[in-house]
Amino acid sequence: MNCNEVIANRGNEIMKEKLLHPNDDVNKSQSSNDTFPTAMHIAASLGIQKTLLKELDETICVLKRLEKENEHIIKIGRTHLQDHCGFLKKSAVGVLCWKITEICWWWHVKRFKS
Repeated sequence: MNCNEVIANRGNEIMKEKLLHPNDDVNKSQSSNDTFPTAMHIAASLGIQKTLLKELDETICVLKRLEKENEHIIKIGRTHLQDHCGFLKKSAVGVLCWKITEICWWWHVKRFKS
């Protein structure tokens, strides 16, 4: 069963009568190659909304807690020139937390604009 048939069957199931034909109504006689990528994008988008964003919210909470717990720990790092450079572990965790928050914010803005 290809993507067009799945979409037509699901639509007919929802409407409780056979209104949609896979080739005539769903993809208007185009190739299945035209509808499959769209179905994959929809599935990925739903997966991000239902699962990933919730998990990232939990990850942000854990990172904020770690940031507070590691407030005074100094971590040794290196620059591009291989110079030793000390910085607070709080800073490293904070940057990661900020980036994940930015990604979640971008996703919410993009979703509501479309």
